[in-house]
Amino acid sequence: MIAAVFALMLQAEPFLSGGWATDDANPVTAVSAGFGSSGPKFIYTVNSTYMVDALRPTWVGVTERGTSRAALFEGGRAHIEGVNVELRQTAAGASFQGQWQSTMTPLNAAYVKTDWSAAPNQDSLVADWDKPHLFVISYNKHINSGCTGKMKVIVDGQPLKMRSGAEINLLPGSSLLAKGTAVQVKVIGTCNLPDTPTNTPYFTGSLKALIDTAG
Repeated sequence: MIAAVFALMLQAEPFLSGGWATDDANPVTAVSAGFGSSGPKFIYTVNSTYMVDALRPTWVGVTERGTSRAALFEGGRAHIEGVNVELRQTAAGASFQGQWQSTMTPLNAAYVKTDWSAAPNQDSLVADWDKPHLFVISYNKHINSGCTGKMKVIVDGQPLKMRSGAEINLLPGSSLLAKGTAVQVKVIGTCNLPDTPTNTPYFTGSLKALIDTAG
């Protein structure tokens, strides 16, 4: 049964929620991507909770309207409205991290959630539906795993891209809203652990998919 594979989420965390992370090598990340101009627009509450090695750690939001008019500092929150929303760090720093969430929407209803795992540098199937669904895909942080890498999200055979045209590279602790029929991930990285039949290192994450938005 489906219930044996997926957890049906009727409460707890909202569907539209996740994390974000950037660093000096990957200073831009996405909260939502792959939508046309008529795609869904949400108001996201975005915060910045953890920044390392930055004297004045700041970041800005980037939407269809352009770049936000001022920067947000560590510990602050901001509302950012847009279809394809990106976050860009504006000060050098080893690690910028935070969360995003949108609760003012009827989409925070029933959804299914499952976990995924992927070997380094290989495509891994996450979902294969017969109709497009809105989904939030998350990439877990690495905790004492010996693995490091950045994740690409491939929807209907095409990697999701930034507004600039560059492919999106999600860092650990990041989540992304998109829509599609087939979802794959590919983590470009390494696992410095022995690869044996009893100890096979993987990258991991999760997928939340709305069960009422097919079509």
